[in-house]
Amino acid sequence: MSTAKQITLKRVVVTGLGMVTPLGTGVDHNWSRLLDSQSGLKRVDEHFKVDDIPAKVGGVIPRGNGGPGQFDIDAVVSTKDRRRMGDFIVYALAAAQEAITDSGWTPESDATGKRPV
Repeated sequence: MSTAKQITLKRVVVTGLGMVTPLGTGVDHNWSRLLDSQSGLKRVDEHFKVDDIPAKVGGVIPRGNGGPGQFDIDAVVSTKDRRRMGDFIVYALAAAQEAITDSGWTPESDATGKRPV
C-alpha cells in the first residue's frame, strides 16, 4: 500500500529584482558585467587578513559611496544598527529594497507596508 503524499504546487510571481554580489550592486550593473564576461573574484588579502588560509582569491562586495556598482552600506542601515547584524544581512536588506523599488510597489500607508506579526 502506497502512502505517497500529494504535492500541492503554489505559484510565485516575481515582481522585482535586486542584487548585491561581488560583481557589484544592482541588477543592471550585474547583468552588464556578466555580458562582458567580467569576474567578481579578486585578491581578498587587500580587504582582510587571510594569512591562516591558503586561498587568497574570493568574491568581495565592492564598497564605495554608491557610485556605479558600488555598495554604500551607510545608505542601507545606520552605524548603530550595523553593529548588531552581519554584513550578509545588510546585503540582503539592500537587495530586497532594490527588488521592492524595481517592482513599482509602494505602500499606501505605514500600516499597509508592514506585515502584522
